[in-house]
Amino acid sequence: ALAFAVPNYIHRVFTTVAANFCLFIAAAIMGAPALATVVAVVGAALIWLNQIRMAERSSFWEPLGYGFAIALLHLDGSLMIGPEFWRMLLPHGAPAPHFLLWAGPIIAGLVFVYVVWQLRRRAGVEPDSPAGISTLAAAVVLALCGLAAPGISAAILVLTLGFANGNRVLMGLGLLAFGGYLSHFYYQLSSTLLVKSMVLVATGTALLALRRAIERFLPAEESTNA
Repeated sequence: ALAFAVPNYIHRVFTTVAANFCLFIAAAIMGAPALATVVAVVGAALIWLNQIRMAERSSFWEPLGYGFAIALLHLDGSLMIGPEFWRMLLPHGAPAPHFLLWAGPIIAGLVFVYVVWQLRRRAGVEPDSPAGISTLAAAVVLALCGLAAPGISAAILVLTLGFANGNRVLMGLGLLAFGGYLSHFYYQLSSTLLVKSMVLVATGTALLALRRAIERFLPAEESTNA
């Protein structure tokens, strides 16, 4: 409501981020913090995918899009708000539900696959073509990697939306968040460094294998589209 009533760019970005954080706190108290991730990831995807709506009223939708993207990058992957914060909102002595650690990355991964599907249709790539199949397969692999290392799906989603719209600000946010998530994931104490190293090695190997497969089995033009 504030973003709609006050026609100020920075104010709209700030109020959108603040509203998402307040929703997260309220949802966490009720035991469903993933609701805030759903709102943030769906809001960012729907706004930045709709180029017509963005062009018609960019002064309103663009700051909201940035607000949803910034909120998503902070809520998903526990970059700033982690399980310790969730436990503070729960009744004293109550264990944190296990799904808190998985609901956000799963939702972010599903939305990322949907965004790739829509961008593939926008680019005119046939679903059953080698480029179409390889693109969707790559999106699924990245979404699965996001389950092992939370935050990756959200960062790559923002990066992909920025690339599709030619928006360097979104691309920069996605790249910074991606590096931040990898560092945060590696140094947090949820598991041993050996396990985390294995996850990162497996993720890198899968991505390099996908790149090699695209270069080897697709023509140059389809490889570029993919």
